[in-house]
Amino acid sequence: MRTFFKNRLFAAGALIICLQVAVAALAPWIMPHDPFDINLEKRLTAPAREYPLGTDALGRCVLSRVMYATRVSLGLSAIASAVIVAVGSAIGMLSGLCGGRTDRAIMQLVNVMLAFPSLILALVISGLIGPSLRGAVAGVAIAGWAPYARLVRGMTLAAREKEYVTAASFLGTRGIRLAARHIFPQILPSLAVLSSYEVKSVILAISGLGFLGLGAQPPTPELGGMLNEARLVMLSAPHLMAAPGVMLFITVLGFSLFGEGFRDIFQIKK
Repeated sequence: MRTFFKNRLFAAGALIICLQVAVAALAPWIMPHDPFDINLEKRLTAPAREYPLGTDALGRCVLSRVMYATRVSLGLSAIASAVIVAVGSAIGMLSGLCGGRTDRAIMQLVNVMLAFPSLILALVISGLIGPSLRGAVAGVAIAGWAPYARLVRGMTLAAREKEYVTAASFLGTRGIRLAARHIFPQILPSLAVLSSYEVKSVILAISGLGFLGLGAQPPTPELGGMLNEARLVMLSAPHLMAAPGVMLFITVLGFSLFGEGFRDIFQIKK
């Protein structure tokens, strides 16, 4: 832990992430108002003591909605990131271990996936599934697994050439046992660095789909969706766009610093 927190980027990123997670976890208990409570008499009020960040077009507390939206955005990003890492790692390791036709077929699929811009592909998939939280997560996950598969495949091929892996193979260790005991521990540091560095891209993709109306549906608050709602009254009530925008910026900044620090600690090149 001393080694990790000596790195200023890692320490700053970890602090921001911990604060964000604390806000998301404690949101139901620390929100000043119900984020779904509508009060048309107080619509579009400026920041004041009762409503520190003002209210939106339906009189809902912006601070409470930002807290709840942070909870939703981080939760969706965590699920999407876990699916991306798990699927990409499994496919990449399978490709590296099997070789031959299986390897070529999988790499052809990976190349096809990488040929499309990930956000555009996520947009198409989410549109086909339909506007929903499930559609947003599925779209981002399906569009994002290919880089992990290529990375893990390359590291698996390199790990197979190590002497102790070859010796374990000669002694009869095969398949899942060989991958779990001798190959996966070698690729884990690089995989952890990549996943921590790319979480910010997942958060931006989830928020982008929410901004386009393909993520969380009203009345559920989500940072991208809140930015889309604030766009309609941006000139008369700029605080509605500032609050979720600043929160999204801080979240992405935290994961960027965390990933950069993590990469520096393990001395892994991009």
